[in-house]
This record gives sequence, structure tokens and C-alpha cells, in this order.
Amino acid sequence: MERTPGIGVTLHGNRFVSIVVAGVLLVTLPGCSRDDTRADLKALEDRVTALNQEITSLTHELASTNDAMEAASNTAAAFEASHYALQDEVEGLKREADAAAARTSAAIQDLVAGVDLACSSTESELPATVLASFKKWLLSSGDDLPDDVAVTVVDTAGRNDQWTFHATFDTYFEQGVFLARPDDSFEVLLSGVWPSVAEVWTVMAQQFPEDDLSIAACIDVTPFVEPGA
Repeated sequence: MERTPGIGVTLHGNRFVSIVVAGVLLVTLPGCSRDDTRADLKALEDRVTALNQEITSLTHELASTNDAMEAASNTAAAFEASHYALQDEVEGLKREADAAAARTSAAIQDLVAGVDLACSSTESELPATVLASFKKWLLSSGDDLPDDVAVTVVDTAGRNDQWTFHATFDTYFEQGVFLARPDDSFEVLLSGVWPSVAEVWTVMAQQFPEDDLSIAACIDVTPFVEPGA
């Protein structure tokens, strides 16, 4: 009799599967010679070796899959944490925006109240002498202008001999907001069409930094702003 050592196969973790090939084979098996038996044993050993290699490969593949699953789990956890952090940040920014909007609204209300108070002390009728000087100034701005250009004063605000008024014309000139100084000189403060009221006042302040435009705030400038702005 011959004894063939057992062949061990290692699986994932600490579990072992042992495939033990027959320890004792009788050469007297019916129809089997010693050479046939050895050939059968060799074939069996080769098959067990192949299985062992396949199991090893599958074990490595399983380990790689486990690593990938763990990495995916960690990524998902990190994403979830990042999502909650971003959500908190967005909510914080929204609270800040709401607070800023509330402050802006209060500031606008204070400004409107201040303008209303300031405008309540202004004169609302353009003196005839100022209107006459204004017509002379218009006629001096170009040649071949008719003497009878009709001027319509739409809105007026005046204080301390300084006047701001919105005027329209029947021909030659486009509507505008004008500043009349005590020395009978005039400035075109506003004309054309603008995207917003805020831009009207921004540009006006930039173009006339030396002039007191406080009474100009009493003039309604919405006719010079694009509809829907």
C-alpha cells in the first residue's frame, strides 16, 4: 500500500477546506493495476491543484470586491456629510439674505420718509420769470428755432431760488429734467430712457457732483425709466 499526503485548500478568512485523497489504495482492486492507480491519483492531484488555484483566484476577487464596497460606503458617507454641511450653509446664507433684505427694506422706508419730509417744504410752481429765462436758453441752443416752442412743465420742486423741473415740448426737443440756477443758467439733468430708477440717480450724481440734487429727488423720474423696470 502507498499513502498519499492530504492536499489543503485555503478559503476567505480562517476557514479551511481539506480535500484528502485516499490514503490507502489497494493494488488488488478488481480490474486496476498499480500503474492505473497511480495515473488516477496523479489526475486527481492535478484536478485538486486546479481547483485550489481557482479558489485562490476567487478569494482574491472577493477581497477586491469587499474593498470596493467599503470604499463606496465611505464615499457615500462622505457625500452625505457634505450634503448636510452644504444644506446648513445654504440655510445660513438664506437667513443672512433675509436679514439683509429686511434691513434694506427698512432703509428704503426711512429714505422715502426723509424724501417726503424734505419735499413737503419745496415749492411746486415754477415762477414765470424762470420759465421765460428757460425759453430764452432753449432758443439760444440752436439756429432756426421758432419763437413759439410750447413748453409744458409736468413736475416742479424748488427751494432757495434753485429749481428742478420736468418739462415736455411740442417739437424740436425731447422731454427732460432740468436744473435752474439763481444766475439763470440751466442744466439738463436727465433725458432719454433708463433701465431703472436707481441707475437714473447714480448717473445723475456722477455727472453733477458739485450740484445740490436734493430737490431733484422730489421729481418723479418714472417717465424716464423703461416700462416694467
